[in-house]
Amino acid sequence: MWSQLLKKSRDAAPRQAAARAVIQAPRPSLSLPALELLTPAGHLKSAYPHIWERIWLFCHDPAHLNKYLVSLSLQERDGKRAGLSPEAMAEVAEILAANQRFLAPPPAGRAWDAAALMR
Repeated sequence: MWSQLLKKSRDAAPRQAAARAVIQAPRPSLSLPALELLTPAGHLKSAYPHIWERIWLFCHDPAHLNKYLVSLSLQERDGKRAGLSPEAMAEVAEILAANQRFLAPPPAGRAWDAAALMR
């Protein structure tokens, strides 16, 4: 009995270490230097520091960053969104486009069964 328990504990250790490594591994996302490269003119950073601060806070969570940037884009009216300049909106679009590659694709939905529909 003890030998089986010891064997299970020895076998579980590598699995637990691997699971910890997966959990603690950094997710692929935009980094702060990447944001700086995407916005070399710095219109957002200089003119709208509150928006820039939220962007760099969310840059490590691609889904949240995408929601925030899309909300900024949806609120745009005639080239301006509450005073955002066209240059700042162009930077928002650049960051949004760069963030798209880090988003996980949506799970494939189940196809409808034609037989179930014709009941």
